[in-house]
Amino acid sequence: MKLRVGRAAATLTVVAGGALLAAPAVADDPIRMASRVVDVTSDQVAAGREDDLLEAADEVVAATDFDLWTVYVDSFDGMRPVDWANETAVASDADSDVLLLAVAVDDADIGLSVAEDAPITDAQVSDLEAAVRGEVARGRWVEASFAAADFLVALGEDAGAGSDDDGPVAAGGGGGSIWPWLIGGAVLLVVVVAVARRRRKATGTPEEQQQRERWAGVSLEELGTRAGSALVELDNDVRSSANELAFAEAQFGIEATRDFKATLATAQQQLGQAFTIQQQLEQASSDEQRRRGLMQILTICEQAEAALDSQTEALAELRALQDRAPALLDELDQRAGELEARVPAARDVLRQLGAVYPETALATVAKAPDQAQALVASARQSVAEGRSRVQADDRGTAVAFARTAEDALQQVAKLLDMVGDAGQTLADAAARLDDAIASLTADIADAGRLAPGDATLAPTVERAQAAVAAGAAAKTGGDPIAALAELEAAEQAIDAALAPRREQEQVVARATQRATTQITSAETAVRQANDYIETHRGVVESAARTRLASAVDDLAQARSLQGSDPQQALAAAQRASESARTALSLAQADVSRWRRLQETSQGGGYYGRSGGIDADSMILGGIIGSVLSGGSRSRSTWGGSTGSWGGGTPSRSGWGSGGRRTGSIGGSSGVRRPSGGGSRRSGGGRRR
Repeated sequence: MKLRVGRAAATLTVVAGGALLAAPAVADDPIRMASRVVDVTSDQVAAGREDDLLEAADEVVAATDFDLWTVYVDSFDGMRPVDWANETAVASDADSDVLLLAVAVDDADIGLSVAEDAPITDAQVSDLEAAVRGEVARGRWVEASFAAADFLVALGEDAGAGSDDDGPVAAGGGGGSIWPWLIGGAVLLVVVVAVARRRRKATGTPEEQQQRERWAGVSLEELGTRAGSALVELDNDVRSSANELAFAEAQFGIEATRDFKATLATAQQQLGQAFTIQQQLEQASSDEQRRRGLMQILTICEQAEAALDSQTEALAELRALQDRAPALLDELDQRAGELEARVPAARDVLRQLGAVYPETALATVAKAPDQAQALVASARQSVAEGRSRVQADDRGTAVAFARTAEDALQQVAKLLDMVGDAGQTLADAAARLDDAIASLTADIADAGRLAPGDATLAPTVERAQAAVAAGAAAKTGGDPIAALAELEAAEQAIDAALAPRREQEQVVARATQRATTQITSAETAVRQANDYIETHRGVVESAARTRLASAVDDLAQARSLQGSDPQQALAAAQRASESARTALSLAQADVSRWRRLQETSQGGGYYGRSGGIDADSMILGGIIGSVLSGGSRSRSTWGGSTGSWGGGTPSRSGWGSGGRRTGSIGGSSGVRRPSGGGSRRSGGGRRR
C-alpha cells in the first residue's frame, strides 16, 4: 500500500530562557502505536483527554470510511514530519483506512500519513492539514485532533448526502427493514455530535469564555500595552530564574532543584509560545483576532509567572534554612575582586579596538566596562549589607542580598566577556569580507553576462557595486560587520533578480554555498543581539525581544533545512540576520531613551548611588532586587527614576512612569514566516 506525502510546515523553535538560543527538543523516533491515541510527550499534553480523543476517533469511524489515529511526541528529530508519520504507520501495521496524525509539540509541527489508495483527494488532504495546523499554531494540541475528526466527519456527511445506497435489507418478507432507520439514526447522531463540537469551538472553551468576560471592558489598545508589559516581565523573570537555577544547583544539588528546573523549562516553552502568538498578530486581519491573541498572551504569561513565583518562593525558603550565608558572602566578595581586576584590561581592549574600528562597530560594548564597574561596586555593597544581616542574625535577608550580588556578578562576567569577544567577532567579520566581495563581484559579472543592458537590473547592480566598494573600505578600518551585512543584503537582491536567468542547478549550488555563510552571519547577529539584551534587560522592551525570538526561530529553521533545502535555509538565515539586527537596533534605542531620562532626572550621568549600591546599573541590567521586595524575586525593573533603592515601588510594566512606551503589541514588523504547503503523491509502499 502506497502512502501520500504532505509538505512539512516551517518549524517554530521555543525560546530558551537566559541565552535565547534554540535548544534541541527532546527527540522521538518513529514508534509502534499500541492504541489509536498515544501521548509520549514530556509534558503529557493529552493527559486526561484520552477518552475525548477516542470518542472523536469513534465518530470518524461511524460516519466515514476512515479511522483516525493520533500520536503526540516532543520532536520529529529533524525528520520530515510526513516521513516520521509514515514510518510510524508502517511500524504500527496501520490499514489503508487509517489516517495517522502525528503532532510534535516542541516543533509545533504535524505529520499526516495517508494511504495512496485512501478515498480522499490531495486537495482534501491539504484542507485537512490546514485545519489541524490552525490549532497547532495556537498550542491547542488536543484540539488539533478534534479538528481532524470534525473535518473527516463533515467529509463523510458530504459523501453520504450524494449517495443513493439504501443499505442492507433484512431477510424475510413483509414490513420494511429497520436497518435504514438505524443507519439514519446513527448518521444523525454523528452529525449532532460534530455540530455540537463545532459550536463549542466557535464559542470557545470555558477558559476562553472566562478570558473574554475578564477583559470585556478593556480596550484593544490597553490590552496590547498590558500584553507587551507581561511579555517583558516574563522574559526578564525567565532569564533571572535561569541564573537562579544555576546558582541553586551548585548550592543545593540537582535533586533539590529538580522541580524548579522543570517549572523553568515549562515557562521557557510558554514564553516561546507567547512570542509566536505576538508575531502572528502582526498579520491579524481583524480586531477580534488581535483581541483573542492578546488575551492568550496575558493568560500564558500569568500562568508562567505564577508557576515561577511558587518555585522561587520554595527556593527562597530553602536558602533561608541554610547555614552557608557567611561562606557564600565571602565567596561572592572574592569573586567581585577577581572580576574587578578584569575591568582595566577590558578598557585597554576597547582603546585598542577604537584605534582600528569606528565607534559604530563598538557601539554594543562601548559602555560595558563602566557598567561592569558599577555592578561590581553594587555587588560588594550587597555583600557588605548581607554580612551585617548575618551579624544581626537576619539570615533570610542576608541570603536576599547574596542573590542580588550573585546576579550582578553574573552580568559583570557577561559584560567583560562581550568586550573580550568583540575583537574576535570583528576579526571574523573582516576575514569574511574577501569572500563576500568576491561572491558579489561574480554576481555583478553574471548580471552583465546574462542581462546586458537590462534597465530593470540597474538599481540592483548599482547597489551591489556600492556594497563592494564599502566592503573594500571596511578592510582598512571600517565597520566590517555593517559592511558584511550590506554585502549579504545586496547579494540577496541581485541573486533574486538573476534567479530566473540562471539554471536551477546553479541556483541551488549557489544557495548551498551562501547558506553556510549566511548562517554563520546570522549566528553572529543573534549572539550579539542576545548578549546586549541580556545585559540591558531591565530597560529593553518587548519589541526588541520579539524580533530576537523571531531571529532565533528563523536561525533554527535555517540550520534544519541546510542539508535538504538550501534555498529555504538561505532565506531563513537572511530573515534571522535581519530580525537580529532589528532587535539590536530596537534594544539600543530603548537603552538610549532610558539613559536620556536618567540624565534629565538626575542632572547628568547615568549612575545614581545610594549607600554604595548603584541602583541605575541594577535597573539597566534587570538585576534581581530581592531586598526591595522582602526576599521574593523582583519584577522587571523599579518604578520612578530617582536612582536610589528607596526611590520607587517594584514596577511590573517596564520603565516606570517616565519611560514606558505605549501602543499595541501587534504592530507591523515586516517579518514573515514561511507557511506550510499542500500534499503530493510519492512512490514507496507500506504493507499491512
